[in-house]
Amino acid sequence: MNQDYTNHTADNTTMHTAATQANPELTVGKKSHLSRKVQHELITWRRSQVLELYSTGKTQTEIVNILRVSPATVSKDLSFLRRQARETLSEQIEQVLPFQHQVRLTNIDRIIRELWQLYETVADTRERRSILESLTQAIVIRASLDADSGSIERALKSVVKLRNIITKKKEDEKQEVTTA
Repeated sequence: MNQDYTNHTADNTTMHTAATQANPELTVGKKSHLSRKVQHELITWRRSQVLELYSTGKTQTEIVNILRVSPATVSKDLSFLRRQARETLSEQIEQVLPFQHQVRLTNIDRIIRELWQLYETVADTRERRSILESLTQAIVIRASLDADSGSIERALKSVVKLRNIITKKKEDEKQEVTTA
């Protein structure tokens, strides 16, 4: 394992452990007189450590031992991180990806137009051949982007469908609680 990472993690773990030992009220999960902001910062810090360790191939048991937290805490943190990743991905699919795709289409169309204009102004056969090769590559890229449009549309529909299912499920749960 990378020595810098080990030192960094050890330093962070030591700082957190020292802080919670010196101030037992800092221990997250127990009744505390700390502000919610400080508790949130500690949880955020711990989750970032869990993600960093997990991304390097550590098992949940190893993470528990390194961070000195309960297995349930690591499990909850990983569940939270997975849920957060799904939400971030959904957001990317719904908002960022379509716009980025449109920007790419616009750029490749501009490149194709400029290549055609250049082709029409050049008399040298070798240069024209080179421009045609570039134009062919640009058209292939454009076709690939067109194919990606279908994938993006399917992903968007899936995200919207899943959001609708989740929303309906939450509404049904609320209705069950109010009618009970």
